[in-house]
Amino acid sequence: MVNNIRQRVSAVIVKGNEVLLIKRIKQDKIYYVFPGGGVETGESLEQALVREINEELSLIVTDYKFLFSLDLLGYGQSFYKQEKYQNNFYLVTGFTGQPAIGGPEKERMNKDNVYGLVWFNKEDLSKLPNLQPTEAVSKLVSLKLIN
Repeated sequence: MVNNIRQRVSAVIVKGNEVLLIKRIKQDKIYYVFPGGGVETGESLEQALVREINEELSLIVTDYKFLFSLDLLGYGQSFYKQEKYQNNFYLVTGFTGQPAIGGPEKERMNKDNVYGLVWFNKEDLSKLPNLQPTEAVSKLVSLKLIN
């Protein structure tokens, strides 16, 4: 952690003209997120990126680059109170394996908490309802990574 702000990493995983997202259905709410998670103590952002994508998606990251960081407010590890966190976004253009939900996400899945993987066309991402965090979508549009 830096300055007591929780650190996270998120991956914008691109294959051709598509981006891989996680579709969440939680308590009857549907939303989409970029894969990723928290940085563990003693871990670099890049190490966290590679570990999180392997745990969460069963992929081995082979090529990536840093895009941007966002300071956000959201529900963190406590799940009960909002806290500040920094989300560090990486463009992932190289990986091996077939995407499949794994790790804690797979263990937590039940009828009220569903995780799914969906490839979306880059041109349609900015129109996708409930893609979180919305600040990241705006940044990706400004960088011309999505339309």
